[in-house]
Amino acid sequence: DKEQKGKYSVPNLEVKTRSLVLDADQQLLLSCRGRWKLTWAFPSGLMRDQVQVKEFRCGRKNQLYCSHLMVSHSQAQHTGLYHCRYQIRPKKQSTVYVYVTDSQQPFVGHPGMSPDVLYLKEKQPLVIPCRVTNPNITTTLVKFPNQSLRPDQRNIIWNSKQGFTIRTPTFYYIGLFFCQTVTDGVTHKSHKYFVHRPVSNIIDVYLNSSGPVQALKGERLALNCTATGELNTRVNITWDYPGKKYCKGSFKQQLVKHRTHMLFYSILTIPKLQRLDRGLYTCRVTSGEKTKQQKVTVTVYDRPFLRLKPRHGSVMEAQAGQKSYRISLKLKAFPAPEVIWLKDGMVAAEQCSRYHMDGHSLVIRDVAEEDAGKYTVLVRIKEHGLYQNLTLTLVVKVSPQIGEKVVSLQDPGSVPRGSRQTLHCTSHGVPPPHIQWLWHPFLTVAEAFVSGVYRCIASNSAGADQLDIHFYITDVPGGFSINQQEEPREGGDLHLTCVANKYLYTKLSWQRVNHTEDAQSRSPALSVQQLTSGEFSNSLVLLLSNLTARDSGVYRCSGRHVVTRQEAHLDTEVKVTILVPPVLLNNLTDYTVNISSSVTLSCHSEGVPPPTITWYKDEHALSPGSGIVISPEDGTLHIDRITMEDQGLYTCQATNDRGSAESSAYIWVNRASEMSFLEIPTLTCTCVVATLFWLLVTLFIRRLKQSNTSNTKPEYLSIIVDTGEGLIEEQCERLQYDPNQWEFPRERLKLGKPLGRGAFGKVMQASAFGIDNITSCRTVAVKMLKEGATASEHKALMTELKILNHIGHHLNVVNLLGACTKPGGPLMVIVEYCRFGNLSTFLKSKRDNTSGGKEREWRWYDRRLVNICLLKFKLLFYICLSLPFPPDPSSASNSPLFLKDLISFSFQVARGMEFLASRKCIHRDLAARNVLLSDNKVVKICDFGLARDIYKDPDYVRKGDARLPLKWMSPESIFDKVFTTQSDVWSYGILLWEIFSLGASPYPGLHIDEEFCHRLKGGTRMRAPEYSTPEIYSTMLTCWEASPSDRPTFTDLVETLGDLLQAKVQQVSYRLIKLLSVKTPSLLLTFSHTQSATKMRLRLPDFNNLMFALFLLQDEQSDSGMVLPSEELKHITWNKCTKNKKLSRW
Repeated sequence: DKEQKGKYSVPNLEVKTRSLVLDADQQLLLSCRGRWKLTWAFPSGLMRDQVQVKEFRCGRKNQLYCSHLMVSHSQAQHTGLYHCRYQIRPKKQSTVYVYVTDSQQPFVGHPGMSPDVLYLKEKQPLVIPCRVTNPNITTTLVKFPNQSLRPDQRNIIWNSKQGFTIRTPTFYYIGLFFCQTVTDGVTHKSHKYFVHRPVSNIIDVYLNSSGPVQALKGERLALNCTATGELNTRVNITWDYPGKKYCKGSFKQQLVKHRTHMLFYSILTIPKLQRLDRGLYTCRVTSGEKTKQQKVTVTVYDRPFLRLKPRHGSVMEAQAGQKSYRISLKLKAFPAPEVIWLKDGMVAAEQCSRYHMDGHSLVIRDVAEEDAGKYTVLVRIKEHGLYQNLTLTLVVKVSPQIGEKVVSLQDPGSVPRGSRQTLHCTSHGVPPPHIQWLWHPFLTVAEAFVSGVYRCIASNSAGADQLDIHFYITDVPGGFSINQQEEPREGGDLHLTCVANKYLYTKLSWQRVNHTEDAQSRSPALSVQQLTSGEFSNSLVLLLSNLTARDSGVYRCSGRHVVTRQEAHLDTEVKVTILVPPVLLNNLTDYTVNISSSVTLSCHSEGVPPPTITWYKDEHALSPGSGIVISPEDGTLHIDRITMEDQGLYTCQATNDRGSAESSAYIWVNRASEMSFLEIPTLTCTCVVATLFWLLVTLFIRRLKQSNTSNTKPEYLSIIVDTGEGLIEEQCERLQYDPNQWEFPRERLKLGKPLGRGAFGKVMQASAFGIDNITSCRTVAVKMLKEGATASEHKALMTELKILNHIGHHLNVVNLLGACTKPGGPLMVIVEYCRFGNLSTFLKSKRDNTSGGKEREWRWYDRRLVNICLLKFKLLFYICLSLPFPPDPSSASNSPLFLKDLISFSFQVARGMEFLASRKCIHRDLAARNVLLSDNKVVKICDFGLARDIYKDPDYVRKGDARLPLKWMSPESIFDKVFTTQSDVWSYGILLWEIFSLGASPYPGLHIDEEFCHRLKGGTRMRAPEYSTPEIYSTMLTCWEASPSDRPTFTDLVETLGDLLQAKVQQVSYRLIKLLSVKTPSLLLTFSHTQSATKMRLRLPDFNNLMFALFLLQDEQSDSGMVLPSEELKHITWNKCTKNKKLSRW
């Protein structure tokens, strides 16, 4: 190209030499001409507003472009290289170096507080850029503090335009350097330079803006680039951006040193953005051979704008029950607008906690029917006066739900034969559902004569629901009943008829319930049973012939319910009446009475059946008449207004099926009327004495009942509250229950299978609808009393509810979720449900599925990475490693157990007991059977004291009148009945033994009796379990100290087990490093932790130091080998250093 050659192929700078020397405050004028438009580049110390540039056409016929650069008052910092270049061809340029001499400032730039960093690189010269303002001054290079280096023109070369150049630098040149000169007798020093051999380890580089940057024209732009490096790292931060070629922008750099790392800041500032400043901005950080960079796109708008449109139309549809629904918009605006969502005219986020903003969209979690309505979005950019709004309609479609299904019972029941019945089917949905029966939308059964199943179907566009109504006709009240047709008497026959609806009950049978403690044991009745089938019911008749006293008892009719598949029972009690011949309780005595007086003859008798009383006078039957009253109830004969004709022999005869008895008396009638003065006083005294005797008997019985009631205590509650302020019963009475916080409707609780039964209560699995204030269903556990529970048992369960309320929530305690205490139903306490059951059963199931070696434990190292975090509680700290680990199993039931799992179980129980101790609660029955396993191998302490029959559980041994878990109890609890937090620590030691023996029963092979208790008090302890480590067994022994004050607290146990768990993770990480080093030998992992003011580094243990001695204890005792006598216990010591050793047995 001819244009690129010739006289003006490069701009012509009109200077005579390649350098100019000016005095300070002298005017600098440079002229340049060329073939195309020109531009200038000058030193960074010269600000653009200090430069005047004049451009014009020049030359023959104005074919050339001329440009003058003028600086009115030049300063020392203006010293440097000036470039005149073509705008369209920046590489075509001419240069001149300008010195601005100043005796007060011989060096370019002012000395700063912090030195500039120069990097010493191998096989590269080192340049110390202490440029001068006068080319004729003599300069000396000084290494701190005062070692002068003069140029020798071989290795140390001086250039006034560049500074000192070290051609072959060595480690000697690492340090702090500056340049020094003397002018007019005054010594001047340049800016300081720190020569550093770079540690090229850049940890991270990031910008202050993670996303694209948007700004308006004329605004100020500031981008902060932050680099993080290790200690002693030095970096060089450079920027690439559209305005760099125009020398736009200023830079500010800063270094901040932290205890563990270095932070480097570089801030790029452009005071007024223009359209040409938009584009890609790159921050590039270089340290040695390593380079990292971050980029961000900057968009510059001419003016603010706001555009708003619906994304999916103005009407939207959602389905009730969706996890979430997003109402989004097409919104384009700048600057960032303020967005407010309204629902039906009110701020949405203030109406419901399920509404939240995600960017400019509104997200509705757990969509429900009430979320339907009009949603208005208000968008505004207030500072620029831009406003816009948009209204959208949300329709929430709800699948039909038949209301009767929620309250319908599992047992369909039955309806009386011939009755009029109405079947209801109430459904709700959006859009309104269409309800169908077989043929009609509403069905009325006029007369119930046919059994069957009626189906109601409700449907709409969102789905369908149906309800099957079982309709069973019965001629038996309640569908199941028992009738006794005769009175059971000795020697007679008795027909017991069991009638059950033939569509609801099958397999009818009669049984006699034996009089034993086991109420479930039965023996068949030795009688004739006859089954009769009717139109609606079946009858099973039990015939008892020739009744005797041995036939008395409870007879049970059983049948299996067709729908529920459960066995139904009805009991009837048969009391055979034994015939007894009549016996007169008193004999009649002769009377002498006056005419016109009255007389009463009493004939009291006994007999079975009750005898019939017949009165005779002079051997003739006596009938009631005028003046003669015979009372059939008590056999009393009363004669009023006696005459001479009433004189005679009166006989009382008592008769029943077994015989008769009689007594006679003669009544003499006096003609003269005489009055007896002793009759009234005698009768009065008799009544008073009888009344006083009855009052004394009543008071004695009441006092006896009160004493029995006062002695009844809730002894089957294990967890007690110990506040140290009085009796336990008084403290429990003061505990409060807040129904507003915990009360839960019984109709929203659906009971399932039983989880446990006891002598007093039971625990049921249940489904609670909305117990978490959401629409979903949650599986819970429900504590309740058995039928026929006493008032003291009811009070005990209520006390347990108050205790759970007092304790509060904790991750490792089975927490209270609610309760049903209102009248009209049973008392129920709702707690968390742990689907893997108790820890004891879980550990027993894992005896054949336990990892035994590190090869099996780490065979998944090349599959995927998961984070293992070790919890630091109080004095512990977290160490998070990115470790290879096996895929998570679907549940804890099919995953193997590792040592860290057993230590984790122990650690979690200790944390839960530490929490209970902080709430002044004593458990009294801490064992693996009272620890439940939840998801993610989280254990929770519970107490199902009501749901365990301690009379059948072999772990509870009778001591006196009570049954106690002696294997888990401390000596002071056994002998002195003292229960404290330290006695719980003893039980915790037994629990550790259970965990590390995988659920074995403590003290195997020993008979738990009085001798066992005395040996325990004498110092006999169990040996270490099979899967225990020395550290764990040492912890057990400290828990079994004879003196409670010598045992550790639960806080101490949390810290000890936390350290063991941390050590286990370190061992695991060491194995991982060995595995990874096979594939990547250069890989190096280091861990650091800062505690107080001291920096510590955690080194993985050396395998050569991990072996420890195994004690081979010979069993010379006559009892089980699992028990360690106190004599052997004294000779066993554990070194403290074993905490850092690898456990080779697992």
